[in-house]
Amino acid sequence: MSDDWRVHAELESEIGAGHLLKGMHEREIASELHDHLDSRLPVTAEGKHVFVYTADRAQAETAAAVVAEVLDHHDLHGVVLIAQWHPVEEAWKDPDEPLPLTPEQQAAEHAALEEREARESAERGAQWEVRIDLASHADALAVADRLEGEGLAPLRRWKHVFLSVATEDDANALADRLRGDSLGAENIVVEGTAADAWRATHPYAVLGGIADA
Repeated sequence: MSDDWRVHAELESEIGAGHLLKGMHEREIASELHDHLDSRLPVTAEGKHVFVYTADRAQAETAAAVVAEVLDHHDLHGVVLIAQWHPVEEAWKDPDEPLPLTPEQQAAEHAALEEREARESAERGAQWEVRIDLASHADALAVADRLEGEGLAPLRRWKHVFLSVATEDDANALADRLRGDSLGAENIVVEGTAADAWRATHPYAVLGGIADA
């Protein structure tokens, strides 16, 4: 099932989030959702935040209504919002903000992503890295020395050499350049140094789902 839509409930405390989760899994709530939705919806929690992921806006609105009902039933206080995933910008955004369709709109969202990555790298350290896989420990030593001589700051781990980079675009550009530098690498790949964006925004903990009583 696609999960490009999300219901986000922010409670006043983690205890409140726990009560919300319990209420959402009560049989009568699940049965009500089952009457409206034909699939099991992932439900996750992080601190005082509870998330429900859905395939489309109609499902999200139905789930949001149920979440609001549970909050009211258990006398809980929280804010319930719906958001849509924008894959170009890799961000949850207002449901009324359309996905970018034109090249100009896509370029604008991609620029916003690059700006965010650069800011996060400045605040928390590089968010991307280029990994160079070599055939031997000796090869890795030689490549690391060579890159250091070029003014880079490689990190070597046995047969692998890593270069930290602020943004994905910069990492891809560096990887492309290194692939043409005759390093003798078995593989050169770009990876995120932080948790993968999609997994980080879809923390499917072992909380099961709703809508399948």
